[in-house]
Amino acid sequence: MKKYQFIDSLRGIAIIMVILVHSYYASEKFTFSLSPITRQVFISGQYGVQLFFLLSAITLFISGKKKWLTEENATANFFRRRFFRIAPLYFIAIIYYTIQNTTGFKFLSTGVPAHLLEIKPIVLNFLFLHALVPHYINSVVPGGWSIGVEMLFYCLVPLLIKGMRNLNYSIIFFSCSVFFMVVCNLVISPFISTEDKYFLYFYLPSQLPVFFLGIACYYFIIVKDRTVKKNALFLLLLSSVLLFYFGISYHISASLIFCLLIYYCYVSNSRILVNRVTEYIGKMSFSLYIVHFAAIFLLKKVGLIGLIPVTGSVSEILNHFSNFVIVISVSSAISYVTYNYYEMPLLKRFSK
Repeated sequence: MKKYQFIDSLRGIAIIMVILVHSYYASEKFTFSLSPITRQVFISGQYGVQLFFLLSAITLFISGKKKWLTEENATANFFRRRFFRIAPLYFIAIIYYTIQNTTGFKFLSTGVPAHLLEIKPIVLNFLFLHALVPHYINSVVPGGWSIGVEMLFYCLVPLLIKGMRNLNYSIIFFSCSVFFMVVCNLVISPFISTEDKYFLYFYLPSQLPVFFLGIACYYFIIVKDRTVKKNALFLLLLSSVLLFYFGISYHISASLIFCLLIYYCYVSNSRILVNRVTEYIGKMSFSLYIVHFAAIFLLKKVGLIGLIPVTGSVSEILNHFSNFVIVISVSSAISYVTYNYYEMPLLKRFSK
């Protein structure tokens, strides 16, 4: 197994989870006869985004630790590489989804309005500042909230590379980020409208603990640093109590489970999870993330979503599964082109 093949494979699993949940909601055919466990399997795909965040933190520290020691202008080079990894495809997505939205064909995300014909959200998305504004955090590009949050996290990375020097520091940072999340939620929530209630889940303070868990994974799994001092353990205990008191955030619980999955994939030779198929899907994961919303829209337009009549729980499961297979197949075909002939050529040209 290649040294870090498991990271691309886990990215593949993450995007499969995301497409699974969006394919599920795209069906619009529910009998409500599914068991709670079966329904939760589909819905839990939403936490694939947290798996992306964990893996992003790990890879940023794997590459960043070396480059900050050896490169001149390491900070400027970091931001240039990150910009050209995200911006070229995301800018095309802004243009495409603006056209799709303004013509009345918009992907509907629960609780997130489509801001038709508004210039402000378009400009904010081009500047990667939409994740700072409650009303626009998930506007224009479906799922764009995670891109905005990721770009904001990049702004912290140069400081984190220097400040989070070992596992002990990463646990302290994680614990403090939980306190920060709770305080931000308490302060901001009275000013958030019902329409924008998802902002408190989407925004950076809510996702920072996930990124910091990823950095802890880097030190524990990659560096094999197992030293944790009492001060870190004490803060970890306090932050855990705080999470229980205010209600455990499910995305953080899911992230803790993903940490175990990351460790398992690193130490094992499992070909079920880590193989050429999941690895290649993982390499195309950013294209798949951007493209699959458009694929769902187009497939619904031509009547290829919800092909199986739903009369009960079995037919509903088959219908959701068929939707998933069709969506990921079409999305993969489009993403193969965007990844190989647009993303990678631009990245190689401008990120050296």
